[in-house]
Amino acid sequence: MSAWQGGGLVADRLERVGGGVYRTTEPIPVHGNWKALIRLHEGNSLTAVPLYLTEDPAIPAPEVAAPPQFERQFIADHKILQREQKDAAGWLTAFAYAVVVAIALSLLILLAWGLHRLGTRRGVSDAPRFERGPAPERAVEVTSGHA
Repeated sequence: MSAWQGGGLVADRLERVGGGVYRTTEPIPVHGNWKALIRLHEGNSLTAVPLYLTEDPAIPAPEVAAPPQFERQFIADHKILQREQKDAAGWLTAFAYAVVVAIALSLLILLAWGLHRLGTRRGVSDAPRFERGPAPERAVEVTSGHA
């Protein structure tokens, strides 16, 4: 159970009181600017039931009231948490993802090109390289230890 946006955050685990009956262990705010829902995680599914959601004319989204007793179906939690999301044209979503992929690939290609250039040492320095040649010949003087 979660409640937020009304001046804080309330997160509470529900307590089992009987077969299929649960209750909160602390009061849950369902008034003013608060938003409250119960979330259920089963396997790969994350669903929720809205308890109370304020009206939001900017989205626009209607109020979900919290009467003393009610029955509601569990739905995908992102449908509740992203209720302001608008339905966009499918091509727009695909285009946005394509732009992100193009930027990522461009950065990878640029990084690979830079590393290749650094690895081949081209353009790094125009100074001549000195290579070690054969050792110079030395004259060695040998003296005998007899005087």
